[in-house]
Amino acid sequence: MKLLKYISGAFVAATVMASCTNLDETLYDQVGSQNYYNTKKNVIAATFRPFEHAYWSIQSRHVLNELTADQLITPTRDGWWDDGGKWRRLHYHTWNVDDGGDAQTEWNGCFQGIMQCNVVIEDLETLSPEKFGFSQEEFNNLKAQCRALRAWFYIRLLDAFRHVPLAVSFNDISKNSEGQVEPKVIFDFIESELKESIELLAQKSSLGGNGSMQGQWTKAGAAALLVRLYLNAEVYIGEERYDDCAKYAQDIINGVYGPYQLAETWDGPFDWNNEYCDEVRKATASGTIKATPTGGRYLPVHATISRTQRQKPATTTPSMRLHRAMTSMDSFIAMNLECQCRTSANMTATTA
Repeated sequence: MKLLKYISGAFVAATVMASCTNLDETLYDQVGSQNYYNTKKNVIAATFRPFEHAYWSIQSRHVLNELTADQLITPTRDGWWDDGGKWRRLHYHTWNVDDGGDAQTEWNGCFQGIMQCNVVIEDLETLSPEKFGFSQEEFNNLKAQCRALRAWFYIRLLDAFRHVPLAVSFNDISKNSEGQVEPKVIFDFIESELKESIELLAQKSSLGGNGSMQGQWTKAGAAALLVRLYLNAEVYIGEERYDDCAKYAQDIINGVYGPYQLAETWDGPFDWNNEYCDEVRKATASGTIKATPTGGRYLPVHATISRTQRQKPATTTPSMRLHRAMTSMDSFIAMNLECQCRTSANMTATTA
């Protein structure tokens, strides 16, 4: 009898000890990376997460490009805003190693955005568009969004630093360079990514702003990045690409990538209602979002952002509300894209 008790006790102990080695956790209060993609909205939200980071990253670019040029300064204000002479040194081009914070932020911010894009691009490669209710065309557009955004980050790095690493994968680091590569490698990567993305991105169909595609990359937005790349090719890689620059610029003017036109006034792309400006090819949702589905104030990516832009009008309508939460931009883009998908589905059903 005692022997039977000992055997039973040993069996129970062994069972308890074996169960203690299984430390797998079942999540009930959060979504893990392995089970995130469950709905169409999940896919859209993940795709545009790097766009939120892109908005955040703009400030360092502004400091490095604008405050070191002629059109803008950051003056002192009755003793304030001197910051040890930092802004003065940027203006006079006498900065030193102690002023390198914005350059470090630009480097880190761009590579953080690039790796966020890499995550999404690789995730989308594993998903089936049919499972989540996307057409293949819609799904290709989603993937091209992050490829164009990644190219935008790389153009910034090429412009600011020239020699930078090339990182194209989050999951397989063997695909990434071990160190810095020649500017020509980065240039060629940007060029090929944008050319392929243009074929996959959606195209604006009418005047009156970017409508439901506001905040997203379009064919014209990617083409405008190529214009910028070719315009600076001689500086970046020592090759003249002005003919290519002129071709893509003329194609945009001719409406090859959708209808666009110059604003009636010089400050149209920067004005309060610039969401209706047909001069803007790609914009990033800014601090104020209207309650209307396609409203809001936007930072034009392909135009110089100047402090001379008009301020908020005195007669602000109740529909305008201040909303500085970064997630508002993701939600806004996702809402617009979902409207696009629904419209596309309805058109398909009607046609059928």
